[in-house]
Amino acid sequence: MIERLSETTFGDDVREVSFALARPNGPVAGVLWHPVAKPARGLVLFGHGFTHDRRSPFLVPWAHHAVQAHGLAAAAIDAPCHGERRAPGDETPEQVAATYQRYWRENGGTEMAGDLSSAAAALLSTGDAGPGPLAYWGLSLGTQYGLAYLTKDTQPCAAMLGLFGLAGPRVEHWARQVRCPVYFVAQQEDELHSLTSVRALYDEIPGPDKTWRENPGAHAAVPVATCEEGLAFLAERIDAAR
Repeated sequence: MIERLSETTFGDDVREVSFALARPNGPVAGVLWHPVAKPARGLVLFGHGFTHDRRSPFLVPWAHHAVQAHGLAAAAIDAPCHGERRAPGDETPEQVAATYQRYWRENGGTEMAGDLSSAAAALLSTGDAGPGPLAYWGLSLGTQYGLAYLTKDTQPCAAMLGLFGLAGPRVEHWARQVRCPVYFVAQQEDELHSLTSVRALYDEIPGPDKTWRENPGAHAAVPVATCEEGLAFLAERIDAAR
């Protein structure tokens, strides 16, 4: 299901593998990062944000951190209408956003949930990322389709979500079905999703093992310490599931 396309090594501890995932609607581009010298202790599947892609400048440093600080593998794939899945003629972030919004109204998160589930299964069958356990990190847009994924795939032992609000009945329905521990991030001056809406989404997620982390600042101003804490949350749950 996965075709390895290229490999690059960073220093002596992180290997990056570009791959293509075979899917019914065509190949999906992805990247895997894993330790060089020893087997990965688990896998964190990353979901990128709006108008970004599998190589989001926000995600890549944290994927490296997952490998270097926690001995985990990390992976990301392009969401529909993003990265190498952009529609012909969509060159600007505004064009990508408009196409994705139309796509979401028609498809919702069903296709991306299947893509993520297939990517996780394929990666966990390889020696580089497998055999698990598995956790999910998806902020902003990564929460929107990540909630759909978490209701489809029973493998994730934890998730880091946030920077997204209670945007309609579909998202509310998915949130109520999440069963894994959740670390949830909110920004007080978020210009894209109000703090009230973000808190409402968090409140829909059931279960006692969830953490609310609220910070001052705008949507993209998530503190480094919060990301470190969230990744440690995932690593701890992965260790407990081993």
